[in-house]
Amino acid sequence: MKSNNVKKILFVLSAALGLFLFVFLFEQAFPTASIDLKLDRKQALMRAQEYVTALGYDVSGYHSSVVFSGDRTKFVFLEKCLGLLAANQLAKKEVPIWYWSVRFFKELEKEGFDVDVNPIGRIDGFSHYLEERASGEALSQDAAKKTAIEFLHNNGIFIENYETIESSSLKREQRTDHSFVWKKNESELTWKEGGKEGEGMQRLSVTVHGSRIGGFRAFFWTPEIFDRHIRKLFSEGRFLALISSFFYMMLYVAAIIMFIISFRKESVRYRLMVALALLIGIPNILNILNSIPLITAGYDTKVNFFVYYGSELISEFKGIINHVIVIIIVFCGGSFLARSLYKKQVEGLHMVLEGKRINRNTQQEILGGYLFAFMILGFVTLFYFLGMKYGNVWVFPSTRYSNILGTWFPFLLPLSLSLVAAISEEFIFRMFAISFLKKVLKITFLAVFIPSVIWAFAHSSYAVFPIYTRGIELTIVALAFSYVFLRYGILNCIVAHYVIDAVLFSLPLLRSSNAYFLMSGVIVIILAALPAGVSFLTRRETS
Repeated sequence: MKSNNVKKILFVLSAALGLFLFVFLFEQAFPTASIDLKLDRKQALMRAQEYVTALGYDVSGYHSSVVFSGDRTKFVFLEKCLGLLAANQLAKKEVPIWYWSVRFFKELEKEGFDVDVNPIGRIDGFSHYLEERASGEALSQDAAKKTAIEFLHNNGIFIENYETIESSSLKREQRTDHSFVWKKNESELTWKEGGKEGEGMQRLSVTVHGSRIGGFRAFFWTPEIFDRHIRKLFSEGRFLALISSFFYMMLYVAAIIMFIISFRKESVRYRLMVALALLIGIPNILNILNSIPLITAGYDTKVNFFVYYGSELISEFKGIINHVIVIIIVFCGGSFLARSLYKKQVEGLHMVLEGKRINRNTQQEILGGYLFAFMILGFVTLFYFLGMKYGNVWVFPSTRYSNILGTWFPFLLPLSLSLVAAISEEFIFRMFAISFLKKVLKITFLAVFIPSVIWAFAHSSYAVFPIYTRGIELTIVALAFSYVFLRYGILNCIVAHYVIDAVLFSLPLLRSSNAYFLMSGVIVIILAALPAGVSFLTRRETS
């Protein structure tokens, strides 16, 4: 009894240490810290409307879309030259990296407007799309440049701090367009790596359509040699992930076979399948409806609205059906094997899916998932902190935050993605793969190690370099998850996976100074605690 109490105390202390490391080392380990959100979608739209109106354009009859975007390659150039902390600070205040992409458009018309609104409210880009045959003035290049410089001064940008590096003119049918590019003095940064070298710098570009401003952009320019280097690294990561996906497909084929066998032996529990379909399907459907602003942002004005939205929604719903089918097949095949090999490890999951009042062991399995999640968060943070400091590891800021911020209700996407990822990945790589390989190979270590490596290196397409870094990190994490599955149960793993992803997805929201996003992040954290609340509400009085 004393030994058991000591283990519990050590478990709690390890979780507390993990949470401490995650909170206090986060900014030194993850580049998402460079995102400082002061404006929400609605505020960014209003700012863009005001800007376009001030230029003399009327967008009252236009549709609009707002999504969050950014140039990750530019940020990595800063990170490679200055280090993560300095790059974070520069991207927050001075160098344009992140922005709200606001679009004004009409169905089946080319003319429209794009405005890039910096998260702190500054306008970093503007484009007016015109038909080539649209009429306008035919200014000389000098006169057009004067118009461009006057525009920059009116926007608080003093051209005296810049040097002209490019001027060009293009004669259209009924107007002449001019483009100008300047570089900011003393903004050059030199990148050197593996015998390669290039210089990046801050730049401005202005386009004049006839006699009116047709485009403006403040940006950080990176040399072509660096862009090619990054594309090469990405292609290597995608190739490594593709190799892992082949072995994942082999696991899925095995799951289909076990699913068929479970049907023949009348081992399938239809009630559990329905519960699982609802658990996966409902959040996904809500997520599609919540993501309509993202669908709108991708609208091609050459296609009518009905055809575009119809095609996109049908595609999304087909994806949900496919995903639900895959998860049910893996669940049935995994449950069939696990009930004979690891019966205690799946009892808690079955109890929850059947809607039964849970016992003390299942409650501890759920609550233990939170402690395990804090340990993993601490480990991952420490891994990247030490890797960046001593191991030449570097990380691209994740693109997944763009999707969260562009939705109507930002808290829904983290929850649905976290839930689906936790259930699907724990089913295939822990419950099914370990049970199947244990039955086939008879060796527990191989049954654990093989799916751990497959799962880990399937994430190599994530922008973490060197390309094997993510595989090493997640192999360690996967081995820990496998141990927890074998020792405590699959429900512990699902809860931990869900909590980890929900916390990581919610970070840009929680770190925002905007009240709406901050509240959305708080909602994510509150709902991440939902399994714990359910465990208390549905527990039986006796074990």
